[in-house]
Amino acid sequence: MMSVESTPEPPLASPPRFYPVLTLPNEITGHIFHQYIPEYPAAPPPTGIGSPTLLSHVCRDWRALALSMCTLWRAIPLPIDWKSDWIPAWLERSGECRISVQAPPGLVWEFVWVDVMRQQKRLEVLNCSVSEFQLDDETSWPVLRHLELHIFADSPEDMASSPRINAPLLSSAILWSFRYSSQLLPWHQLMFIALIGQDPHRCTQVIQQTPNLVYCELSLNSVSDVQVAQPDISLPHLQQLILTVYGAVSFVGAPSNNYLHSFVVPALRRLKVDEALLRIGPGSSRAGQINAFVDKSGCKLDELCIIDRRQDGPSLEDRPLVRIYPARFAGSGSRNS
Repeated sequence: MMSVESTPEPPLASPPRFYPVLTLPNEITGHIFHQYIPEYPAAPPPTGIGSPTLLSHVCRDWRALALSMCTLWRAIPLPIDWKSDWIPAWLERSGECRISVQAPPGLVWEFVWVDVMRQQKRLEVLNCSVSEFQLDDETSWPVLRHLELHIFADSPEDMASSPRINAPLLSSAILWSFRYSSQLLPWHQLMFIALIGQDPHRCTQVIQQTPNLVYCELSLNSVSDVQVAQPDISLPHLQQLILTVYGAVSFVGAPSNNYLHSFVVPALRRLKVDEALLRIGPGSSRAGQINAFVDKSGCKLDELCIIDRRQDGPSLEDRPLVRIYPARFAGSGSRNS
């Protein structure tokens, strides 16, 4: 019997793939994109999970939409190393939006700093460490609202008279352990401030110029510096005060003056204080120190926290205890208009 070879039938054409997500209106998809990345002004990673770059790699439709949304690119992460090829692209994609620039610890590379400063008229949030030579004597950031700054100087005296930052909208600042002059910032307009690694005298000089504060965090560089009584600091609108000691602290001895008692804060509602700052003389109780402070200020505390280093260890987190800016920027200031 002869076998008859059958002609193979042509394969059936595959039905076109259907992706329901691509049928969503751009307004809905754009909202999903915004929920995917960190809330402004926090910066997403330049690539990978949580980055708008990843959204632009999914398909042509998503790429076109992501690249058309300037608000996806307005929070810009600065690099740890010299690789920074995405920064010019992100600055361009952010269009005319106000921008947030977030840098990791360590000096910002000079060529990266130059790229950022070309956009200083759009700079709304800045977190960086720079050298004394990277800031001009007169620096103008017209829409800056929040600043976290650490300036590295060759010697403390180099920062005695410069720079001066002109920022008429600035309302919150975190300043790390460097010497700064009284003209560095428009202190009188600040509502939120954190001074990290400073001595009480320098803190007092600054805080006396900030009558409108509602939040104040001071991390003193050591307990031993609290030896000279400071003049009274009147902050009539202050609602939250945090006093800590930066880094390790000796458990031997006590400061001869209670820096907490320098504050006159009638509107205070929340207080957090390092127990090392409450060791005033033999037999002095922490409760007695707090009561004396409350009586002097005439405030009514809703929340009190005493940081006990004998239980929590010799050092605290090196970052400010409360991040003071993100919630205030949600949904605001996206454009220069």
